Amino acid sequence: MTRTVVSLLIVSIVLFTLCTLSHGNSIPVTRWVSPDNSRPTSRAEWVAGKSIKTDPYIKIVPGFTGLATDFLIVVNTDLYPLISSDLAGYMNNLQNDGFSPSVITCDDVQSLDACDSLKSVLSFYHADGLQGAVFIGDLPIAWFHMLDDFNGDSVFEGYEEFPCDLYYMDLNGEWLDTLRWNGFSFEPGRDSILDVHRGEVIPEIWVGRLMPSPIGDEDSLLHEYFVRDSIYRCDGFPIPIRALAFVDDDWEWWAGEWSDNIRLTYPDVMTVADRESTIADNYRYGLAEGYEWISVFAHSWPGGHGFKYGMDQWSYFYASEVPIVEPDASFYNLFACSNARFVENGYMGGMYVFARQYGLGALGTTKTGSMLNFDEFYYPLGKGATIGEAFKDWFLTRGLDGYQTWESSWFYGMTLLGDPTLKVRFAVGIEAEIDEVRSSPVMSLKAHPNPFKGVTTIHYILRSKNPENAKLSIYNAAGKVVKSTGLSSAREYVSWDGNSDAGERLPSGVYFCRLQSDGETLTNNLILIR
Repeated sequence: MTRTVVSLLIVSIVLFTLCTLSHGNSIPVTRWVSPDNSRPTSRAEWVAGKSIKTDPYIKIVPGFTGLATDFLIVVNTDLYPLISSDLAGYMNNLQNDGFSPSVITCDDVQSLDACDSLKSVLSFYHADGLQGAVFIGDLPIAWFHMLDDFNGDSVFEGYEEFPCDLYYMDLNGEWLDTLRWNGFSFEPGRDSILDVHRGEVIPEIWVGRLMPSPIGDEDSLLHEYFVRDSIYRCDGFPIPIRALAFVDDDWEWWAGEWSDNIRLTYPDVMTVADRESTIADNYRYGLAEGYEWISVFAHSWPGGHGFKYGMDQWSYFYASEVPIVEPDASFYNLFACSNARFVENGYMGGMYVFARQYGLGALGTTKTGSMLNFDEFYYPLGKGATIGEAFKDWFLTRGLDGYQTWESSWFYGMTLLGDPTLKVRFAVGIEAEIDEVRSSPVMSLKAHPNPFKGVTTIHYILRSKNPENAKLSIYNAAGKVVKSTGLSSAREYVSWDGNSDAGERLPSGVYFCRLQSDGETLTNNLILIR
């Protein structure tokens, strides 16, 4: 065999090895790719300065307790008083959708004992019919660590430690802390990081997480989130009911199959997979084009996405750009390394979920890896399941025969960011009367909470993107303007504290909010309670 042939053979073997980074399907795994050479925050760094006492104080909130609770809202103790009025509106929406919710508060304690205590409460409620939960704010986080083996050949690629919400979904499996990492290998000992999961490993409940502290002001972000949540439940958003699949170079081969999986929920899917098209600028353009659901497939890190082009060149979309782009999208499936790593400042998944215009939910991972077998998620979602139910169904199907090494490497970081009780609107399997699905915005005027004490948030959308001639006014019952403002954006949130333009504290009563733009007028009642 000539030297040239041998060289070509070696190159072929190397290329095959680089491409075969998954199980038998040879799907390349998502990698941490960042332009600043950042690294994941460790558990030790995360818990520094936090309480690590044995048990958190967990309390049932009086007046926020349903009979036969099937959905549990778990809120950080210190955060609860700041968002209690928003939770009241959220509870009302849940009840209207057929849930029987309850609220508990829990301290931000970062220890395995604290995680066990919170999990015991979930198990207690599950015995009486609990289906799912949402975690709001900083709460006990279960961490897991492992040596990754993405293709199941017992050749380990590297060490990872990461938040693992599957711990809270699987209520009766055995989770143990038996090993500690010394920087080079595992050795016997405890370090408050789980390393064994065995027994009954499939999830019993679904869990979503709203974690705003690494993004910004918690109560403001959550207030705006629950306004959007309420609007979406009642009327939806003026976004075309369609999906975008943006598939970067390493997964171009699977773009057609994965787009077909998404069509189990959204029949209208735009697929961008051409190697020269999947660049950051085109992704920015796609975010602004109006897709209710976006699935992005890209090597990433918590601070953004990296898109390959040309000869090993990269273009980047940063998490910090999300508020600038203002995505016309509500839900995301992030096939993107560590995008949902909610312990990182400015993490991408959180930036999407807390995006001010339409952000609601994101599926992603806290480690290297991501979701696979997408049909097992999109099929129930398209048949009317909540996002939480569909996520649990996917995890359950993956674990029916236990999680193999490659599966735990790919999937153990999977988490659901946002409200898990939401259903996508006009899903394939839902019978709904749809007179018209507009691809262009319609004028809209909403307020939440309403009735309100203190402050209500008014959300408006103009048909025109030119707000110069638009005006938002609030009238009292006598028809007198008490509050008026010009508008600087075609869509925005405006807060009203019940005071007049002159600073007068207005009395309880019915007020009228009127939006005027280009000859169109919308009016909504506002009920102020003192």
